[in-house]
Amino acid sequence: MSTGKSGKYVGVLEIFFDKNSKKPVSYNNKLISITQDIEADPILEKVNSKIFRNADRDTLTTIPPPLKKGTMDGVFAFISDRNGGQNIFLKLLDKNFEYRLTNSDALFSVPKISVSDNSIIYLADVDTSLSTELMIMDITGKNKRTLINSGSVKEASFTADGKWVYAAVSEKNDNHYNILRIRPDGGDASTIISWNDGSEQDISFSLDGQNMLFTSTRDGRNRVYICAINGETPVCISDNDANYYLPKFSPDGYYIAYLSDKNNFNGKRDLWVQEKISGSKIQLTTSAGVEDYCWYYNKDVIIYSSGVNLVDLNTINIKTKENNKLIKNTHPKDYSERNPYLIKWKNSWYILYTREYPDGKKKLFMTGIDGENDKQITIDEGNAWNNQE
Repeated sequence: MSTGKSGKYVGVLEIFFDKNSKKPVSYNNKLISITQDIEADPILEKVNSKIFRNADRDTLTTIPPPLKKGTMDGVFAFISDRNGGQNIFLKLLDKNFEYRLTNSDALFSVPKISVSDNSIIYLADVDTSLSTELMIMDITGKNKRTLINSGSVKEASFTADGKWVYAAVSEKNDNHYNILRIRPDGGDASTIISWNDGSEQDISFSLDGQNMLFTSTRDGRNRVYICAINGETPVCISDNDANYYLPKFSPDGYYIAYLSDKNNFNGKRDLWVQEKISGSKIQLTTSAGVEDYCWYYNKDVIIYSSGVNLVDLNTINIKTKENNKLIKNTHPKDYSERNPYLIKWKNSWYILYTREYPDGKKKLFMTGIDGENDKQITIDEGNAWNNQE
């Protein structure tokens, strides 16, 4: 069926039935070119992709066990290309098992879990027009649905209480991003920050749910703003003589960290912190080329990735200025350590990170805050990586 113009395609329709009720629950429809030199019709591919992504199909060979709401101990989502495309997997450290939550040739990215209701938001590349949708599903992979499909979504985050999802959206696909918010159960998205002369992104929230941080180019450079959670009374907290990126509150909200090219050349970024109330600023690294970072549960410690050719994970104490390489290697290494992310498991804190090799291969590793017990924690099939931020 659906063979296309002049019979150049073979159509495949799969229908999936509930084992008990015998009623159809979802379906998958796709076109296959008869010869390798015939390109698939882009319009049909777009329609089929949307049908597939929104189908509420059980794509898992094994169903994840029910997880009690509010308990994400040793649970995280990650990306892998082991089955083609870029699909989302769920890892349960207690069971040392991985569950595939999506099953498509589409490119999925940046999965983030809401602890309050055990749901996952993620981005899905839709078609050749380079637009990206914001989607949501249950932590079991069920109830996939689109939250925002107008324009293109660059990033999205849950608020601390999980009641809202905020997203940086380019409504005209022109790289001009505004900040919108929407309820996880759907409805209309409302605009929170929209300035005609700037692009807004790098959204993050304080754990008490009172404030939001973001960056904007409205004054010509990328600057950091703080405002109420509803977008009211935004105030710029950074200088206009440099660019600033990735602002994040410390766990207690006392500090705000960010990256900046201030005092640097060629766009190289360093790690800075400033006190939220006084505005006092401290430059923590010098010409380090910092790529990313995360706060440790202790408000005084930050884990960051930096380097020139090969990237290392480092720790720095804000008060003592003690700066150390996180993982002490006894042999020369041929990989970079990227995307640090803090997780809790069995009452201890660990750093999840992506180990990237020169040939492009990526593997997920986990280590303690002391750099000990560094080990790969995902199945060694294909590439696996973490891009929570």
